[in-house]
Amino acid sequence: MFPAGHSLKVFVGVLVTFILSSLFVAARLVSRFGIVRRHGWDDYTIIVAWVLAFGMSFAVAFCTFKGLGRPEENISPAWVVPLLKARYAAIVLYNPALNVTKASILFLYIDIAQRSQRFLYFGSWVTFAVVLTGGVAFTFLTALQCRPVQAVYNLTIKNPTCIPIETIDLAIVPVNVATGLAILVLPIPVLTTLHLPLGQKTLLLLLFILGVILIIVADVVRIYYLQLAAINLRQSTISPPVNLKFLATASLTALWSTVEVNVAIVGACIPTLLPLIKRLIPKLIPSARSSNRQMLPSPSSLPDRAEAGSPHSNELHRHQSSPISLQADYQEQLQRQIYLLDLSGPGACLTCAAQNPSSIAR
Repeated sequence: MFPAGHSLKVFVGVLVTFILSSLFVAARLVSRFGIVRRHGWDDYTIIVAWVLAFGMSFAVAFCTFKGLGRPEENISPAWVVPLLKARYAAIVLYNPALNVTKASILFLYIDIAQRSQRFLYFGSWVTFAVVLTGGVAFTFLTALQCRPVQAVYNLTIKNPTCIPIETIDLAIVPVNVATGLAILVLPIPVLTTLHLPLGQKTLLLLLFILGVILIIVADVVRIYYLQLAAINLRQSTISPPVNLKFLATASLTALWSTVEVNVAIVGACIPTLLPLIKRLIPKLIPSARSSNRQMLPSPSSLPDRAEAGSPHSNELHRHQSSPISLQADYQEQLQRQIYLLDLSGPGACLTCAAQNPSSIAR
C-alpha cells in the first residue's frame, strides 16, 4: 500500500496524533459537561478546533493514498488532481485549526481571571486580538495563494501566478512563536502566587505550561522541515504547484503541521482535566477546599488592630466595624483559589457563598 518514501510515516503520525487529540477532547467534555457541569467559550471553541483538525488530518491522510511522500515515479497521473486538492484543503485548514485552539486556551485564561487578575485578563485579550488578526490574514493568504485560485489543483490553467506555500508558512512563524510564548507566560504570575501546598501548585503549573510547551516544540520541528522544503523549492526549476518531486519532500512538513494542530488541542485540554483526574484518582489531588483552608489564614487569626497611620489601618478599621465584611473577604479569597484549582467557576463556590449571604450581595 505504501511504497518507499514517507507516506506510511505521515499516515501513522497523523492517525496517532488525531486519535490522541480526540481522546483528550472527549475527556475534557466529560470533565466540563459531566462532572463540573459548567462550560463556556473555551469549550465551544475547542470543539470547533477539533472539527477543523479532523478535516485537516483527513485531508493529509488522504494525500498519502494519492502519492504524498512517495517518489515521483510512484505517483499515478490519475492521483495528481485529487492529491493537489486534498493538500490545498489541509493547507487552508491549518491556520484556523491552530488559532481556534489558541483562542480556546485564551478564553480559559479570561474565564479564570474574571477581571480580578488584571495582567492575565487584559494580556489574554491582547493576545487573542493578535491571534484573531493573524489567523484571519494568513488564512486568506493561503486560500488565495494562486491567481486564479483553481491553479492550485487545475494543471490546465496557463501561466498562473502563485506564492509558494512554504514562503507563506515561514512568514507565519514569528506570529505563531510570539503568541505561543505569550500563552506560556500569561498564567505563570497567577499560578505562582496561589496559596496551595507546593505539590499541588507544581502540578497545576505543569498542567498549564506543559501543553503550551508541546505546541512550541511541535512548531520548532515544523519550522525545521519548512526550511528544508523551502531550500528544495529554491533548487527546483519547476514552479509550484505542479512540482511532484517537491511534494514528495514536503510530506514531512504536512505531517508536522498536522501534529502541531493535534498536539495543540491536547495542550488546550490538559488544564481542564483536573476534575476528571480527581474523580478517577481522588487521592492524587486532595480537595481544593481543604487545601485552601489549610493554606489561607482564618479570619479569627488575623490581627485585631493595626498601627495608627499604617496603610492598612483604615481597611482594618472598616473590617472591625463590620465583622461580616471581614468574613466575606476571607471567603472571596478562598473561593478564588477553589475556582482556579477546580476550573469549575463560580458554581463551585455556591456552598461557600451560602454560608455567607453577604458575599452574594457583593
